[in-house]
Formats: sequence, structure tokens, C-alpha cells
Amino acid sequence: MTIEERLEVVEKELNRTKRHNRYLLCVVLVFIGIGIIGASPSNWKSIDDLPRVPDTDTDGNVIKANGFSIEDENGKIRASLRMDRGEPELVLFDVKGKTRICLSMISKYGPNEGPFLEMLDKNRVTRLDLDMIEGSGEDKPGLALLDKSGKTIWSEP
Repeated sequence: MTIEERLEVVEKELNRTKRHNRYLLCVVLVFIGIGIIGASPSNWKSIDDLPRVPDTDTDGNVIKANGFSIEDENGKIRASLRMDRGEPELVLFDVKGKTRICLSMISKYGPNEGPFLEMLDKNRVTRLDLDMIEGSGEDKPGLALLDKSGKTIWSEP
């Protein structure tokens, strides 16, 4: 096999991998959308009613990993589903590789924890925080809008 033939085989395999990564990104985003819609309080009696992936897999249908990355056609990572300091996190990156959206479970408030959505501008400054901090027997939703320097311009509560 000549170098040109080997290079052609590698290019075909790379294109196939890139196509698979794009499909995987679409699937992840669809599942997130379904999860958001399906997890709405009107559709479930309680969070315990949500479907769960079984801890044990007897038929080989569960993939377990500490993280997944999705690349664009240029090989840049555009999305990452991973564990960060023991917490699940979904991160979306712009074309320059900068974090723009982060959805995670946080425990940065000491014993309290909860879901957290953060949107960042092109300079990686947080511009929107949306969270549901759990603790002290009460869930506390929060929303904050921040200016380009990261200072809060509006928040509730």
C-alpha cells in the first residue's frame, strides 16, 4: 500500500469519526431537551419517578465513562460531558474553544448543592447565572444578570 493510499484511508476514517461525533452531539442535545421537557413538574409526580440508568448492566446496553468530548469538523472540542470534582457537568464551547455554557450540579455553597446553569460571554465572563440551591429544608431558585466586568446588575432573590 502506497503512502497516498494509506493517507486516503486515514482521511476517510477521520471523516467518518467527525460525522459520528456530530451525530453524538445531536443525540446528547436531544436527550437534554427531552430531559428538560420530560422533567417538568406537570409531567412527573416527583423526581423519584424519573427514569434511571440501572447501576448494573446485564444486557450490555449501558455505556459508562467519566467523560465524553464532541469535536467539530476541524477537530476542536465543542462540547464536553464529564465529571468535575465529583459533580456531573455539560460544557459547550464556541469555535475558539472558550466555554460559553455550563450546566452542572454544584456544591460550592458548602453543604448546599443544586443544579446550576452559567452562560459566559466571549471573554469568559459570566453574564447569566441560573441556579436552584438546595439546603436548609428549602429549595431556593436564583437568577442573576451580570455586566461585562462580572458585576451583578440584577438578581432575584
